[in-house]
Amino acid sequence: MTEKYSALDIYRRHLDIVTTALWGRDWETLARNLAVPSRIRTQDTEIVMTTEQDLFEHMFAVRKSLGTLGATNYQRIPIAAEYTNADKTEIEGTHTVYVLGGGSYIMEPFVSSQTLIRQNGVWKGYDLKSGVKNSALTVIDPQTILKFSARKQQPSATKQGSDHA
Repeated sequence: MTEKYSALDIYRRHLDIVTTALWGRDWETLARNLAVPSRIRTQDTEIVMTTEQDLFEHMFAVRKSLGTLGATNYQRIPIAAEYTNADKTEIEGTHTVYVLGGGSYIMEPFVSSQTLIRQNGVWKGYDLKSGVKNSALTVIDPQTILKFSARKQQPSATKQGSDHA
């Protein structure tokens, strides 16, 4: 798959899959497309999820937050992406996030970036850097922040099962 698709094509497809799964509360698809461990950062906080349960709790909280805000649509549109290693198993990309309610912005669009890694032939989100303060949009639920505050560590997606040579 990697050879015939550009980094931007892969990044765009990954954003679409994960965004659709999040919006539709499709936890199985999210689990297949997000790496564990994985890191989520906003401008004012950070967590590292080390289990699938952590991932589910986090994604459930994000989806709940969007609903609480009155979001009726959530889109992530890619800006750029490139391979970051010679064996093309990592991609770093940027995208614009739109949170809409009834056709209007609930908040100003913002730019975020994400690293994808290829694990066992699947591109997975690994490190999301949100371009918004968590206090403005609950990307990371306050209960999740408390839970993970004692576990601040670098994700070693020593990239378990990654396709690195």
